[in-house]
Amino acid sequence: MTETQQTAVSDRDDLLMQLGEEKTRDMLLQMMLIRRFEETAQELYSLGKVHGTMHLSIGQEGTAVGASAALTNNDYLLNTHRGHGHCLAWGSEPKLMMAEILGKENGTLPTWTPTIWGPTALSRAAFRFPSGWG
Repeated sequence: MTETQQTAVSDRDDLLMQLGEEKTRDMLLQMMLIRRFEETAQELYSLGKVHGTMHLSIGQEGTAVGASAALTNNDYLLNTHRGHGHCLAWGSEPKLMMAEILGKENGTLPTWTPTIWGPTALSRAAFRFPSGWG
C-alpha cells in the first residue's frame, strides 16, 4: 500500500470514528433512500405519469447527505433543478415529495396550485428549503 493509500485509509477511519457508527449508518440509509426515490421517479417519468421535465440527482446522493449533515437549523439549503436528494436529506417526507412530482394536491408546496407543481417546484419551507426552480 502506498503512503497516499495509507493516509486515505487513516483519514477514512478517523472520520468514521468522529461520526460514529450510528451516524454513518443513518447517512448510508439516507443515500439509499434518495437513490431509490430517484429510480422510482425515473420509472414513473418513463411511464408518462410525470408531466414536464425530470432532472434526477442519481449519483449525487453523497453530496446531498454530506452537505445536509453539515448544516444547522439556522441555515438555508439552496439548490438547483436537481434538488430531490437535498430535499430528502434535509427531512422532507418522500410520499409528499412524490405526490408533488405527480401533481397531486397533497404535495410539498405550502399552497398547492394547479399551475405550479411538479419536479422543479419542490419546496420544504419548514426546513428552510426554497424551491428548486433551476
